[in-house]
Amino acid sequence: MTRLLLPLLFLSIAHHVAAAQSIGPHTIKGTVYAKGERPLHIEVVLENGTRMPLSRTVADQDGRYIFSGLGFGTYRVVVQPLGEYRGAAHEVEIFGSPDSVIIKTADLSLEPKGGGATTAGTASAFTQAVPKPAEDEYKLGVKAFDAGSAEAGVTHLRRAVELFPDYYLALSRLGTEHTRAGQYEKAVPLLRRACKVNPTSAGAQIMLGISLVELGQYKEALPALTQGKSLAPKSVNAHLYLGIAQFESGDLTSAEVSLRRAYDLGGPARAAVANLHLASVHDRQGKPALAADALEAYLRDVPNAKNAATIRQVIERLRRKAKG
Repeated sequence: MTRLLLPLLFLSIAHHVAAAQSIGPHTIKGTVYAKGERPLHIEVVLENGTRMPLSRTVADQDGRYIFSGLGFGTYRVVVQPLGEYRGAAHEVEIFGSPDSVIIKTADLSLEPKGGGATTAGTASAFTQAVPKPAEDEYKLGVKAFDAGSAEAGVTHLRRAVELFPDYYLALSRLGTEHTRAGQYEKAVPLLRRACKVNPTSAGAQIMLGISLVELGQYKEALPALTQGKSLAPKSVNAHLYLGIAQFESGDLTSAEVSLRRAYDLGGPARAAVANLHLASVHDRQGKPALAADALEAYLRDVPNAKNAATIRQVIERLRRKAKG
């Protein structure tokens, strides 16, 4: 079976990670739960990666809260100790494609102070004892990126890592910025280290997998993307890039499942490109009619695609092949 040259069609669409931004269309929402009678007027604080408060809100009578207008980055949702209840915190990472609209759910559970149990939210937040000079450099780096100065941001984050080589936040942010800039060879060792320091980081695992896919190291990308998908099962990018890696590694059955899941999660707005990859999967499976269907689905989602004429030509060839 001759393989379609579909990667040439979607390289300009699929293989670019979002540039940094301080504000955006993304949302973090959730519910604050408490054992026993729920306390009223629960204040929920949103912090950035340096643990500086960004916004505050008060949960409604059902414990629900929402923070909107967020850009890509690492956030921390915090509820301080309140009355007879302990506080709780939940780390949230928001990363995706440039045209994505991401909604993250972060529920927090408040335990009675005398209960002795660790809350689920606090347990999920990764913490480190960071030397102050390294922390200061990291904060300067984050501020620089927020101000639109990527060069200064990279410089400060590098200094932070030099001062504290296991600094997870600095490793993850610096690796992510290199990935966004297309500097995948620089990103991979930083993200590998970040994943080793904090294996529960979905964002670092997914960014590592994306970087490896971009470098053509498909089999090496599989463990990171599989772990990222497990940690963030609703991540469109985790499923999308896992499907690409599985396809390139010859696992067509798994690739089809991953790519369909990416589309189910992202829909036309965030995962239209999954159908281009599905077309390659079906073509290699010897199913030209299904490959043509996938390409037509892509054009329905993206009717003004720059490569639409080329895709239509491929569809015609596939239809003729299907007819025998």
